[in-house]
This record gives sequence, C-alpha cells and structure tokens, in this order.
Amino acid sequence: MANTLFVPARKIISDITNAVRAVVTVTEPHDYISGEYVRIHMAPEHGMIQISQKYAPIEVIDDVSFYINIDTRTFEPFILPVPQYQYAQCIAIGSINELLQGAVHNSLNPFFT
Repeated sequence: MANTLFVPARKIISDITNAVRAVVTVTEPHDYISGEYVRIHMAPEHGMIQISQKYAPIEVIDDVSFYINIDTRTFEPFILPVPQYQYAQCIAIGSINELLQGAVHNSLNPFFT
C-alpha cells in the first residue's frame, strides 16, 4: 500500500483590498465555501504583512473572490512585486465535511511508496 498525504490546496493571491471586510482575489477558482476558514501567508515584498498568518471565516463572492472577516483598513496596501520570488497564498484550514471535495492532491512524490 502506498503512503499518501493529502493537503489543502494553496491558492495564489492576486489582490486583497483595504476594507472592513477585505476582498481576497486568487488566480484560479478556489472551490471554497462560505463559512470555511482560510489562513493568509504573505511574503514581505507583497506589502500588507499585517495580515500574514491571520485566519478567519470567509464569504464566497464568486469562483475567484471572497470576503475574509479581517479589517484591513489600517494595513499596508497589497502589491504584486515584479519579479515575484514568493507568492502570497491562502490555505483552507477548516472544512464542512459534508461538502469536502478538495483533498484530491497527493503531496508526496508519486514514486514514493
């Protein structure tokens, strides 16, 4: 039997607004659901370092955007540096089990058994 390890998919952030409830936009469909919690990982070159390692429930807007229940009005603005050496990311840290469909990526080397 092969060893498997499934992890939540990381989504690359392309924008975060400065707002009472920040809007997070990612580069591809996120498959998140309202009520799920996500954690933000922010590299310093993206600005808005104050949000790094914070987590909160979300409310889905569309397939690439969601509100996160974090007040970012006093945070530095989010920027996309050129070139990017690290990416700002969000990772789901909670799930609603009846709707869980995202654990489909084996994070181990496919030749590792």
